[in-house]
Amino acid sequence: MESGGRSRSKCLPTLGAEQKRRLRYQLERAEEAVDEELTRYVKCGAGWCSFFSLNLFAAGLHAVWVLVFCLLWALDKRDNGEHRDIVYPLHVGYSLWFQQLPKDAPRTAPTSNTSLPVPSSVLPAARTPVFVAGGKELVGGDVPNPTSIFSPVYETCERPKPAMVGTMTVSPSWADAELTLSLHWIVVSFFALSALFQGSVAVLDATGLYPYREGVMARGTNWLRFLEYSFSASLMVVAIALQIGLTDAWMLFALAALTWVTQVLGGLAELTMATELDLMRTADDAGASADKIRRGLATQRWAAHFAGWITQGAVFVVLLAHFFESQGTCEYSVRGASAAHHDERRAPDFVYAIVFAELVLFVGFGVTQTAQFALHDAGRNFFHAHVERAYVVQSLVSKTILGWLVYGGNFAPN
Repeated sequence: MESGGRSRSKCLPTLGAEQKRRLRYQLERAEEAVDEELTRYVKCGAGWCSFFSLNLFAAGLHAVWVLVFCLLWALDKRDNGEHRDIVYPLHVGYSLWFQQLPKDAPRTAPTSNTSLPVPSSVLPAARTPVFVAGGKELVGGDVPNPTSIFSPVYETCERPKPAMVGTMTVSPSWADAELTLSLHWIVVSFFALSALFQGSVAVLDATGLYPYREGVMARGTNWLRFLEYSFSASLMVVAIALQIGLTDAWMLFALAALTWVTQVLGGLAELTMATELDLMRTADDAGASADKIRRGLATQRWAAHFAGWITQGAVFVVLLAHFFESQGTCEYSVRGASAAHHDERRAPDFVYAIVFAELVLFVGFGVTQTAQFALHDAGRNFFHAHVERAYVVQSLVSKTILGWLVYGGNFAPN
């Protein structure tokens, strides 16, 4: 039996010469990159060339936007003295269940308690359905077509079709959620989150409580970035959804939750890469087992990354499907109206700009991490400062564009 004092490195198979050479090369280049970035930081101080300085600049500009939007709220009012804001009342979708009447059952006229659709102007309570599908089929008897109760603008629409579950008929409906969202303060909130987190990173780094520069350069990670994104990006998605007319409370909750999960997956993937880098530095001592573990971590890293593409992709599939379904469909058609009148019922141009600009910018975040991981797998672990700069710039640009498009389209005097 081998002596118990035998070292762990002798018990395990060692790395081959080529593997050691490759790992030493990667580590040397990473160390050179760290020295180069630190030298650049010392030389440029508070200038633009250091990612630390760029982060401080972005935090300051986010704070400026918070102040500007608060001042606009206080000083820029409508002619009637109201603040320039749009408060969205939310609704909730649900289903109404009806027992099918026998064919020989007497046909009676519906009463006020049958939960049939009525004009929204006379709805007595929040839970009174705004719309019920297929009224005639559900209660039997001669009841009006639900779509004809509403404005003539909807006359060409097909009403939603009820479904059968067992012997029950299920009809889609929706009602007031008794909740509202302020578009103005959503915009202020995601600017404030970025200012708070990015400014805190600088303060915590200076006090030694959070090694921001060391974490980015040596391990390629900044988990506070993804913590901020998990909240600010979720708010941005809610703002985009409101701009395309999506006001279902549970749908907004689901889209925000999916966005939150996306950012958590991105943070986990980045932390996994940092663990791989730590293992690279101990590979000579730990033997081939460290390399095997690192390959397993790489698989987990890519799995988390691509799962993030799926969750955020689902968010934009819903947003785009809802947006394009609402453009030029029967809900926007007027019988006998001219083509020009029909076009006027489409969303304004700034909404198109929001949808497509934010789609491209959100994709850019994913592409940044894809490139980061691809370069890491290729052994080029000396690019982390560039990745951090990319994230800082993309965050600043995406929030600034969304914030000012929302203001320009909704709140600007003209």
